[in-house]
Amino acid sequence: MDTYTSTDFVAQLAEYETPFADPGLREAATITTASEGSAYENLQGYESPFASSYETMESMEYSPYAKEFAHFTAALHDREFSETLYEMAAEMENVATSNFTDEAPTAERYATISLRQSEEYLAPVALEAEKMIDKVNEALGLNHFADQNEAGIDHFFNELSTMNHGLMPAQEQFLKSLGRKLKGVVKGGLKIIGKIASLPLNLLLKRIKPLVNRILRGVLRFGISKLPAGLQPYARTLAGKLQVREAGEAGELEAENPTTANLEALQLEFDQQVGQLVFASNEQEAAELMSEYESSWETTDREVLNEAEDASQPSLQAAREQLMLELSKLPEGESPAPALERFLPVALMAVRPVLRPIISMVGRDKIVGLIAKILSIPLKAVIPPKIANVLASSISSIGLAGLGLETSEAGPALGQEAIVNTIQETIQHLRPMDETILSNQELLTAEVLESFEQAVMNNFPAQFVRKDLQTGDPEGVWIMKPRKGPKHLYKKYSKVYSVNITPFVLKAVKTFGYIPLSSFVKDRLGLDPAKPIQARIHLYESIPGTKLSQISSSEKKTQGLSVAGGYVQLHPLSVCAAAMLLGNPALGVEVDQQFLSTPHKIGVGQRFFYLEIPGAKLKIVSGGRPAGVSDIQGVIDFTKGTILLNYFFSEEEAKGIVGRLNMSDYGGAAQSMSKSVWVTLHNILLKDVKSKVKIIHEAVPELYLENYTEQGEQFLPNIIGGITSRLGSLAGKILPGGGTAAASGAGASGGGGGIGQTILIKLIEKVIDKLVDAAFKALTNYFRGRAAEFKQAQAAPADGVTVKIFWMDVPGLTQLAPVISAIKGKLSLGNITSALAMVPLPDIQIKAGKQFN
Repeated sequence: MDTYTSTDFVAQLAEYETPFADPGLREAATITTASEGSAYENLQGYESPFASSYETMESMEYSPYAKEFAHFTAALHDREFSETLYEMAAEMENVATSNFTDEAPTAERYATISLRQSEEYLAPVALEAEKMIDKVNEALGLNHFADQNEAGIDHFFNELSTMNHGLMPAQEQFLKSLGRKLKGVVKGGLKIIGKIASLPLNLLLKRIKPLVNRILRGVLRFGISKLPAGLQPYARTLAGKLQVREAGEAGELEAENPTTANLEALQLEFDQQVGQLVFASNEQEAAELMSEYESSWETTDREVLNEAEDASQPSLQAAREQLMLELSKLPEGESPAPALERFLPVALMAVRPVLRPIISMVGRDKIVGLIAKILSIPLKAVIPPKIANVLASSISSIGLAGLGLETSEAGPALGQEAIVNTIQETIQHLRPMDETILSNQELLTAEVLESFEQAVMNNFPAQFVRKDLQTGDPEGVWIMKPRKGPKHLYKKYSKVYSVNITPFVLKAVKTFGYIPLSSFVKDRLGLDPAKPIQARIHLYESIPGTKLSQISSSEKKTQGLSVAGGYVQLHPLSVCAAAMLLGNPALGVEVDQQFLSTPHKIGVGQRFFYLEIPGAKLKIVSGGRPAGVSDIQGVIDFTKGTILLNYFFSEEEAKGIVGRLNMSDYGGAAQSMSKSVWVTLHNILLKDVKSKVKIIHEAVPELYLENYTEQGEQFLPNIIGGITSRLGSLAGKILPGGGTAAASGAGASGGGGGIGQTILIKLIEKVIDKLVDAAFKALTNYFRGRAAEFKQAQAAPADGVTVKIFWMDVPGLTQLAPVISAIKGKLSLGNITSALAMVPLPDIQIKAGKQFN
């Protein structure tokens, strides 16, 4: 066995076998100098950056005003609003990039033109949004809403939201969504102002104008990849005061990283800020709140500007290009470690920001130097030009055949690119560095080498990889795309698979939101999932900064993908999906659940597939959006003891049910609906409680458990004290104990990090599990007297039908309201079933379209 040998390196390096196949390459990787191993001595004496213990928090009682605040902000929140922000960002990016006349603009010119085009795209949206707010203010000035009932207010805002402004589809959708937001502000404000707060609504709406502009500014930053990654699902303006740390700072140990920032945070920030304004006692207090908010954004603007102007912090793309250049000019036999040391700091921050606390607390030079020394040993085998050129030639031949690359796109640079990809992905696949690994040189070395082997398997053609490590297809290799332009946006697998997909596989494979692929092909492609489908399967992989909309818009040569809303046709390629669709589980990857709920939040290194089906075309409905897929949402209001389940029937599914009803086949209609409801309740809702169930409670400003993190759990006590400092006199209205309660420590679970989060999730799962059977029975029985309502809703122009199932005054639910007790681990989950034993019969409403408010 070919091994590395060194006098100074730890024992397992002496036994390490290079992942490369060629014996000559393995010989070249043999350690020949002792200096490359001496860096391991630097790990001696490291002090762990992790706290050794956590304190517990004291119990708190909430003021009644806290419930009003929770209800107001929860009512404002609309998942469709967040969807619209992503769609507008994608539309903006398409407009900006479509105006380039040359195929390969420089990075500087690309950034300048795209920024200008993006600003021009958003300008008319900002103008129309301001006009909309002025119209609402005008109605307030005329006392239009004073004598109006809820139906009258709804009518006014429905007319306002349905106005056509002559803009692009996503822009129009944003203004419609904003109209719904304003309706929530007015309706909620009318209930609160004069009872709890005293700021007139017309003054409140004037304060909202800059908040809307900040949302648009956030969309702009997202589009040009400058939205701060640390913007969390707490208001950014509260983050400092609440002592909630930003993503990547000490205390956060996520195993995987999202490719982009989260636009959902913009909506949550908006809702929280509006809520604070509504509850302000007077105009002076509102002015102070806005002043601090605007100050925080000005600070963020300066940070973004400084980051852009700081030449000492190159982008990942620039660092990659520099490393490729340095490696191509590296003299034979010379160590690549110095070049790696210049590249690794940028890679660490871009693809593994979770290591930031180690770098800041232990020392960047030590960590970077150590990893560089480890990687330099096996890399020496493939860096020499003669080897790199052979590698490039192999990749070129595969790429030319599989991806249709032009000759100008396939050259020697492909070899260096594969090497740099391998280095980057070695960092990308590293697990979080904990105290055990940092204090043990052998464990750290093993971690880096194991990650390196995985990266080699992902980026080198099969003939370059040892047989025992070969997992891909000899005819396939991952290549960065697009090949022309200022930067790469994603990776594509060179081989396209022709596959016959059986109905069983269509049901078994899941897309985002745990929705079966069978539902997708029926609802969005209009195909019969009961029949086999012949498809060509294209594979993609995300890199830092990837948006699925970028993949779809860039794949102009891939039939049916580069269309409006085409990104919804990209599905997660899990190990199971790869096994069932391609017969090769190694082509799939497993990712954290947070990256499986929506196509707008994906992880670095996540893989996806697209089905190119002859004759199939993505269905687009009103507003330029893809047709909806059957879905479900739960809303649990712990403060009022109410539960709501929103079940959305896709248009195709609703048509099938109505068709049976028109033939008086009530039994068949009920059977079809029952089957769909059962699958959706059990396979979607219960498997994705974190993103499918909205929680209304004073202590859960995140609304969804997917936004709840161990970080939030750890700092929950400080959140209370921070809000007190942030809101001043307003705290006495909203916060527990008149705003005086603040715990004196971190960990809330009382049993270690993550226990509180697990308990809270289990609590919600048990509540939902208790209700799914009741919901199923209620829906299957309602046809007896209310079939006409469903037929009328399906006939409306809106896409699909929503059935709303209400449980009012659920016995035992309000007894579970102290969710804080669950977070602390003091609630006995065994009592939940008995507490909810007497679930009342629900009320049911039928609505046209998808209405998950």
